[in-house]
Amino acid sequence: MDFDVISFKVQHVNNLKSLCIIQLRYTQHPKMRLSGLQKEVLGLYRQCLRECRKKPEATRKHFQTFAREEFEKSISLDKRDFSAIEFLLRKGRRQLEMYASPGVKDIRK
Repeated sequence: MDFDVISFKVQHVNNLKSLCIIQLRYTQHPKMRLSGLQKEVLGLYRQCLRECRKKPEATRKHFQTFAREEFEKSISLDKRDFSAIEFLLRKGRRQLEMYASPGVKDIRK
């Protein structure tokens, strides 16, 4: 990908949403492949969002916010720290299983 094009686009960004789209397009470059762990993390996040859709509409936003914040806590983690990533994946799967229970109607911090 041409870095001049990216910097030009970033200079003309009017809002944060556009910046996120530009970054997303950069990370989805066809030559860049995701590792197995990256695919697992994205898969877990997608599962979390799918489970959120099964919750009551009044509290769905709480579950989505909680999931996003839990993933954002580890965003600065080095992608080569495999043991930490695997630990967080196991922890996330356990949390997902617990919160996916039909008896859980709301979640708050």
